[in-house]
Amino acid sequence: MNDDQNKKLNKLNYDFYESISKYWNNSPDYEWDGWVYLEKYFQEIYDNRGKIRVLDLGCGNGRFYNYLQKRFGKDSISYIGVDFSDYLLSLARDNFEKQGAVFIKEDLFFGDWSFVDSDFDAVVSFGLIHHIPDEKLRLDFFSKFIEFFNDENVIGIITTWNYKEIPRISKKMIDRESSNLGENDNILYWDKYEYGERFSHYYTKNEMDLYLKDMKLLEFYKDDDKKQVRNSYYVFKRK
Repeated sequence: MNDDQNKKLNKLNYDFYESISKYWNNSPDYEWDGWVYLEKYFQEIYDNRGKIRVLDLGCGNGRFYNYLQKRFGKDSISYIGVDFSDYLLSLARDNFEKQGAVFIKEDLFFGDWSFVDSDFDAVVSFGLIHHIPDEKLRLDFFSKFIEFFNDENVIGIITTWNYKEIPRISKKMIDRESSNLGENDNILYWDKYEYGERFSHYYTKNEMDLYLKDMKLLEFYKDDDKKQVRNSYYVFKRK
């Protein structure tokens, strides 16, 4: 896809989150089921440093900050969250800025990431990368992501959304022959309270292994629903 098409898909997703996410569970206390398996990694960082420095790409309403500060205390968490949704960032700032969390608005697919020049103990991204519009932008995203791993102790965590494995979601894929979408690229509709469309890319395990070929995979698992298929978790370090 060309740059104009990619930006149109990115705008489609921005508009979707601004209009539809208000219907979702935006409680900052809501936690993903799969996070329970991550706690051991943050506990090790805390035990070694007494503080945990986290960069959260696609932070939404900041609920992962809340997850961490409830377990380790707000004074032990140095947190920067980045998102492009004005609505979700407004929720995050209202809930957590007074506790010391920092939230930045940035388009992570078309921006240069110059907003961050800090070192981190963990760089995480939950529910974000399936929105990257094409292969070139995905390669660029992972190239920037891996730059944060300046030593072998930095933990990386990325999830991918397995919507094709969930019948109630996969049936909402829109077949558009003229859309010029790539392999495993889809437009999905949402129609519970009002109608909206969003772009998503379905990642295979082999595809993710290629993007993370320079990293050491520490753990891979699926979770976040009763059948444990909703999201795939990749936990890794630098080789």
